[in-house]
Amino acid sequence: MLRKMLMVAPLAAIGLTTSAHAYDPIVLKRGWQQIAYDESHGCAAEARSNGQFVYIYATGLGANATAHYHLANDNILPIDWNIQADGNGEWARYYIPFHGLRRGGVVQVNISATQCNLNLAFQWQRGIVVIDEDGTRHLESSSDYADRFLDF
Repeated sequence: MLRKMLMVAPLAAIGLTTSAHAYDPIVLKRGWQQIAYDESHGCAAEARSNGQFVYIYATGLGANATAHYHLANDNILPIDWNIQADGNGEWARYYIPFHGLRRGGVVQVNISATQCNLNLAFQWQRGIVVIDEDGTRHLESSSDYADRFLDF
């Protein structure tokens, strides 16, 4: 029997095979996929996702350094914060990309510190993750799912 789950699924960017950094234990333990990565002058940032939540992480910002964080997602009011890295020069935040009745969009993130400027971008789409009997997962659009499995 097929299991079906309604999820928001960021589309993985192609060719991102960078090694892992320190993560929140949930992200590390559950093997969230990297969907965006950038490096600049000794700093690095990445976004990882489980298909519902996105974990945005930056390192190399400088111990207790102040940086600027800007996140834009379609026409939602952007997040525009001054942030502070921890004692190891790291900063992280969870983000849920979907909003309203939109089916998808692009999230753009910029983290700028004194010595570096990091940019991430990833797509997301609202859809159904179908898990086949063999454990294979694939994404179907919400409308395709409704057409095939729901009787209105």
